[in-house]
Amino acid sequence: MLAIGAFLLFSSASAIASNWVQVFANPAEAVSVDADSIARSGDTVNAWTQTVLAVETDVQLGRPAKAIKTQYIADCQGRTLLVNALIFYDTQGNVLASLPPEQDAPAVVVPGTGGEYILRAVCNKR
Repeated sequence: MLAIGAFLLFSSASAIASNWVQVFANPAEAVSVDADSIARSGDTVNAWTQTVLAVETDVQLGRPAKAIKTQYIADCQGRTLLVNALIFYDTQGNVLASLPPEQDAPAVVVPGTGGEYILRAVCNKR
């Protein structure tokens, strides 16, 4: 349990000291990748993203969320993304929740979606 807490603390801290580069935007959201968090091992890349919502959204955490930071594990060769960690923030930047991922298998990235832009940004950084 202590190891999980330490991981979340370290993960949260590394997501704070960041170099956000916007990779995708539409009227509902803007998605950025923390260029400083990108860590590659072969075709696998770990990276943090930040999604800023245009409108606060009820994510059933007691208060509406304005931003979500997600740590992804990207398989550049297989073109998949796996959510490794999620942190929800309110408008003031306060953490609403830090949750474990709900998916247990990587998701295939659909062309033309925000996921494709995330995959492209993290996999092309050398």
